[in-house]
Amino acid sequence: MKRVLATILALAFLAGAAGCEKKRQVASEEIPYIKNSVVALENVLKAHNGIILDSILSSEAKGVGTTAEGMLAFVYTDSLREFVGFTDKEIVFRGDAARVDCNIAGADGYRRPVTVTLRKENKVWLIKKLEPRVGKMFPDEPDSVTRPLPPESLPSDS
Repeated sequence: MKRVLATILALAFLAGAAGCEKKRQVASEEIPYIKNSVVALENVLKAHNGIILDSILSSEAKGVGTTAEGMLAFVYTDSLREFVGFTDKEIVFRGDAARVDCNIAGADGYRRPVTVTLRKENKVWLIKKLEPRVGKMFPDEPDSVTRPLPPESLPSDS
């Protein structure tokens, strides 16, 4: 009787593990779509195109006060003359929420740590926020995903 019970429990555990593995595999398929949304954000920021930027913002973005003009002003502060793109991207996501920790990079070597928050709406990953790097998005997120902010180094005017 004990062997039968142990066998049933082992099979149930394996079935559950197989189900979890399938979820992970499906979830990892979202990463290219999240990356594409970040690339789209980079391209419209490089082009200073507020109209297209508005089109890739989630409906939640306007609810938290994020506007295309505000995002452009945020990126091009601190004497940044030419936005090259985002570097050192780390993606964390769960369900319909994602976060990309990265650095704003300038042509002159300028870097500033930021977080891009995304929300999946109607099967499309849209930008929710762009802000200085924040802490954990999910309470149980491992510490290795979020790095402490390095001291802000201001670009020299010379």
